[in-house]
Amino acid sequence: MIAKLTELGHICTFDWTTGPSCKPYEENIDLTRNMTIKAAAAVLDTELFIMVSHPEGTGMYVEYGLALAGQMRVGTPKMYLFGDHKNCSMFNYYPNVIWKNSLAEILKDLEA
Repeated sequence: MIAKLTELGHICTFDWTTGPSCKPYEENIDLTRNMTIKAAAAVLDTELFIMVSHPEGTGMYVEYGLALAGQMRVGTPKMYLFGDHKNCSMFNYYPNVIWKNSLAEILKDLEA
């Protein structure tokens, strides 16, 4: 996904999949704190936020909340969500949150 978005001219502000694992959090407090700072700053600095809805997500919904707050205050980031769990939160119905059925649909929308 990151490669395709880069191809479309976007820059990834933070890729949590390439860094070290923080788990178990309580045993890696300094690393965990550092990663939370980087992740939160990246969300606040992004123009595009894409999230896969998941009923067991935890940190992703904190990032979603940061993105939603930015959207509400300054109009960015542009927010896309996809997945089968649209009804897990009333905030998924915020007017500027764009729901698509798949990542392919999001990429098609971004290419337009």
